[in-house]
Amino acid sequence: MKNEFHSNTFRRLDARENCRPGRIISIRKRRYRFVEELGVWYRPRYRVFDLSSRRTRLLLQLNKNDVSQQHLQVLQRLPQCHGLPEILDFEHQSDALWVVTTWLNGIDLEHYLELVRTGRTVAPSCYESVRLVRGLAHGLLRLHQHAQLIHGDIKPKNLILSRKPAHLAMIDFGSAWKIADTATRLEGDGSQPVYAAPELLNGDERIDGRVDQFSATCVLYQLLTGNVPYDGLGGQAGRLEFRDQIDMRISLSSSAVQRLPRAIRQQVKDVVVRGLQLEPNERFPTSNAWVDALETLYLELRRHQATNSTSTWERWMDRLTAFYSWLSRKESP
Repeated sequence: MKNEFHSNTFRRLDARENCRPGRIISIRKRRYRFVEELGVWYRPRYRVFDLSSRRTRLLLQLNKNDVSQQHLQVLQRLPQCHGLPEILDFEHQSDALWVVTTWLNGIDLEHYLELVRTGRTVAPSCYESVRLVRGLAHGLLRLHQHAQLIHGDIKPKNLILSRKPAHLAMIDFGSAWKIADTATRLEGDGSQPVYAAPELLNGDERIDGRVDQFSATCVLYQLLTGNVPYDGLGGQAGRLEFRDQIDMRISLSSSAVQRLPRAIRQQVKDVVVRGLQLEPNERFPTSNAWVDALETLYLELRRHQATNSTSTWERWMDRLTAFYSWLSRKESP
């Protein structure tokens, strides 16, 4: 296993020499020019320019193994709908599997949250935060019910904040799997422990869509408060060594929540607290039930928001995501 790891490492390093900006690669006789390396060295991804369609694409470089085949099968099962990448082509070359997908314009949520933290852009209101995650939840519902897939790695880095209207689009399905293969699934790229559900981290055999519910609610909590729940531990709080060391109570003391009427504040807390339960059986039992709860909360917040201006944040987001889209086009050939 160790020798295989080192062998794969050297192959990746060699391949990077051929993937520098300006170099050309052909995938099934279609030519792409490398623009920028996006992924880390052990999981390379590239922004490329399709010389035929004159469009920006995402190019994945995967090892030729069973995990990569699982990744490819997941991408092929994705429903063709707004907010999800679409696989365009793939080809085996030497020791690599190259996969071309559509490019999703916008800014990744991790970067956006850092801009908010450092005061370089405005934070979303409670209404806007719930609206974003409500849309994400609907996307996950389609993923669970129609594609029969679990994403398994929902986190800010894997969410693109796009515009008109502002919404969250899912990317990076390297840890996703078919629900029918849950018992025999191969461990993918690896989930980030902070956002992963405790049962995923503990290697439990019975795992379902509630792992995505937990991760998405972590994202909602961070949008509302600027922090990761459970004193920054997130899903790791479910491990025995932490359970007696931290405060398990979930506080929503941010100004975005505190400005709301008491009844709506309680509704927000109920949805967030239930979605963040460390025991899966204490969360919303199904994706439908979770989406229904978010939908009810969203409608209540929208009624409350009707008397206030909701355009300020949208204008900021439109400018911010437009800038990153322009930057992406400018850097392309």
